[in-house]
Amino acid sequence: MGIKSINPFLKKQVPDAIVPDMDLSKLDIDTVYVDVSYMVYRWWYQAQKINNLDYHKVLAHAHASTWIRKGIRPVYVFDGKAPGVKADTCSNRRVASAKYYTNSYNKQVEAIIEEHKATTSADTSTDAKVSTDAKVSTDAKVSTDTNDVNDANKDDANKDNKDNKDNNDNNDNKDNNDNNDVDIVDDGDAAALADKLANVVLKCGPPQRVFADCRQVFESISGCEVFGAPSEAEAQAVYLHKRNPKSIILTADTDVLVFGANHYVDTAGTYFNCARMRQVLMLTQEQLVDFAIMIGCDYCSKLPDIGPARGYKLIKQHGNIETILSKTKIKPDDKFNFVLAREAFMNPVICVIDDAMSVADATCVADATIINDATSAADAAIINDDTSAADAAIINDDTSAADAASAAHVVN
Repeated sequence: MGIKSINPFLKKQVPDAIVPDMDLSKLDIDTVYVDVSYMVYRWWYQAQKINNLDYHKVLAHAHASTWIRKGIRPVYVFDGKAPGVKADTCSNRRVASAKYYTNSYNKQVEAIIEEHKATTSADTSTDAKVSTDAKVSTDAKVSTDTNDVNDANKDDANKDNKDNKDNNDNNDNKDNNDNNDVDIVDDGDAAALADKLANVVLKCGPPQRVFADCRQVFESISGCEVFGAPSEAEAQAVYLHKRNPKSIILTADTDVLVFGANHYVDTAGTYFNCARMRQVLMLTQEQLVDFAIMIGCDYCSKLPDIGPARGYKLIKQHGNIETILSKTKIKPDDKFNFVLAREAFMNPVICVIDDAMSVADATCVADATIINDATSAADAAIINDDTSAADAAIINDDTSAADAASAAHVVN
């Protein structure tokens, strides 16, 4: 999730608020709130690349341990149930996810089956040669024993043989077709093929167990905490961050700016000073929310032909979306439900905790929901070697493929 094309706009408008490869030791922080979904999928992707389907646990442990060694407490925030206003986005992502994984699965299965066919056909060709030699020697013996057959009988025999050959050819063709449909490999190779196909399914399917695995890893580490958000993890992370002035957020989602974060670092190691951005842009929180909605967010469609530059000019001139629509000729589509989107940003569903509670104590009932409709493979920022980010609907509009391919853990 993110605000469409906002990063290039911010880099141009507020260049001093964005610092690539930030040395976080220069900041006075003791806690990092990690919007964990993107990270988990990156670790899963890395595990697939080395064909070790448990390697995500190693990466999760290393990520948490690195923060702790630097004296910073990591709090991993998991998504809960997506808000209803995000339904269209979730549906589109599920479709993109299904297409991506179906194509990937089919290609891998096809390659495995062809490999097995090639192996078994090589073995079969040897057997066929032996069988053919035996048949030739038998035919030779028959022809020797039947030299005294008269011409009439030869004609009848030839006719019968032709009919039999035609019938045999038809039966052979039918058998071959049946074998092509069913018998990919013989019984001896069936188990090996099943194991390979099962591995493909595990690697291509939505890795829901991976979230549970990583959560267990975090919970086993002293000095590391886990928080299950009732809805959007980034909104919950912002709430926790604003309660702790000595904290920062780690996320791939630019909408933490709109939710009110003071600062955050993205997964490529770039530092964003949100307080400075708001100061330079001179927008109220309400105007910042409207600006994000206009240019494109996950909660509704965007205004047509409105990018960040024009959107910023309009919001500065008119103050809010209602006035913009009444004073201009801009015609939104039926899915521009900006009132609901505004409410989702201004009053997100979060778990409010008492000052006396620890984060662990405050983890609410929604904690049990680790993966939901909002978390799909398309959200995951998984980039297949032969699939572009755009084709797979994998990364945010404001996240480059290079960013997505970077290491999941960003600590200096």
